[in-house]
Amino acid sequence: MKTYYYNQEGTLFRYFFDPYLKSWTVLRVDADGNQVDDLTLYKGWANYQTWNVALWLRNDEDLYRLARGRRRRAFRTAGVWRSYESLVTYLKYVRQMPETPDGVAWDDPALDTERLEALIAELRGDA
Repeated sequence: MKTYYYNQEGTLFRYFFDPYLKSWTVLRVDADGNQVDDLTLYKGWANYQTWNVALWLRNDEDLYRLARGRRRRAFRTAGVWRSYESLVTYLKYVRQMPETPDGVAWDDPALDTERLEALIAELRGDA
């Protein structure tokens, strides 16, 4: 298993890909190489739930267009989903779609909403 190191603003990290978990493990280490904490990622995302939501928003044509604001122009103009939270409200209550087709709730408490907000901004072209 190949291990990589990088230094970000004085903090040293060691990371490697775990083929069994199919995810990256990122370890913050001190100057002596001792582990400080474990920042395990799921396919580059904070966890499975966040990855799954991002996967559906990027790869399902209807959800992708919706996230980009290409549908329901009146809602987009009014700023209804200028955030991930407003998009979730639309999906749950207007579309009657409380979760992804894989069963992850759009508003699951485990979601990294900051990252999903950034994804929405990226899809809209704001990022």
